[in-house]
Amino acid sequence: MKSWATTIATLGLSILAGQCLGQPLAEPDPKPAEIRAWIQQLGSSRFAEREEAEKRLLKSEAAIVYVKEAIRNENSAEIRKRCTQILEQRKLLMRDDVFRLLDEMCRRGEFARAMATAYEWRYVLRERLRDHQLNAAQLLVAIIEKKSGGSIKSPKLEEKLELVLEERTQVGNVFHYLFAGREIEFNLAVQSAFLVAGDLKNSGRILKECLLFAKGNVVLSDVLGSVVWVDGDLTLGYADKSVVVCTGKVDSVAGLKNSLIIAGGKIQQRSDTKINTIVRSEEKELVELVRPWNASDLGVELTARDGRIHAGRVGRKTPMSRAGVEAGDILLSFDGEKIATPDGAVKLLRRKSAELLPFVVRVKRGDRELELIVPMSVK
Repeated sequence: MKSWATTIATLGLSILAGQCLGQPLAEPDPKPAEIRAWIQQLGSSRFAEREEAEKRLLKSEAAIVYVKEAIRNENSAEIRKRCTQILEQRKLLMRDDVFRLLDEMCRRGEFARAMATAYEWRYVLRERLRDHQLNAAQLLVAIIEKKSGGSIKSPKLEEKLELVLEERTQVGNVFHYLFAGREIEFNLAVQSAFLVAGDLKNSGRILKECLLFAKGNVVLSDVLGSVVWVDGDLTLGYADKSVVVCTGKVDSVAGLKNSLIIAGGKIQQRSDTKINTIVRSEEKELVELVRPWNASDLGVELTARDGRIHAGRVGRKTPMSRAGVEAGDILLSFDGEKIATPDGAVKLLRRKSAELLPFVVRVKRGDRELELIVPMSVK
């Protein structure tokens, strides 16, 4: 079996050459051995040598894969620390391009990918996170209004929202906040925004003139004059003058008024109260707006066979095809994380896609195992 370095050298790193942060590279990408030498140079006792290595690693698109590998596997704590700093610097340099890409995703209706990417980059984008939330909500409302014929306005939040970037947050009543985390507990929120990467299951939550983008299953009490987008299932009490979009099913308990409710799954209504409300779940063009992110977005269809995950059709000019993945390849791991099921592969791909950084896919092709670089630079 070929070594990682030999395999990549054989494949050629030219698939990654040509652009770095949207600009032409000044020189061809270096060989794997050179990149690994620069990484070891980060541990030098001489400042000039460390600085030169950092500059070279930052300049190379291909080097990011090896920097990420060193963060995981390098024995030297000092080198791991400096590689982490390089990755953070890289992200700071990409900030404006990522913000532009988030808007493009929302304009195309790719709200699942935009939400995952915004969450991944929330620390880098902290100064502009409010702008993204507002833009995403306005684009979502515009798309839904155009396709459904309804008329609902997106809340206009204050110029400055107090920003909370924590994995887990527990508060009571909040006014004019922007939360970006995995688990958020609150009772009443007014004129606030939420970017949530986990489930929200406290049925006491009330939203008034808020924006909520959530990945997972959500339970809300009253939604008033708000925009709610959920990548999962939603249990909803009462909604008034709101837009509710959900990739899964929606279960409405107390009634709907002057709202637009759109779901990729079934919409259940336990109450007959439905005043001036448009409820849609079957029209193809509306369902496409709320489809979950899947592996085909990176250019590969996944199939399970004989307990292994195989690449089906690989789209042309996609990240997977540019990496050299072929139909019939058995997918073993992404960035060293093993693949066990199609759902697991999609979750890993979603994470790697949201990073917007190159990553390694390990495949088995016949009797050979190959490690291929998937280019994910911002264009």
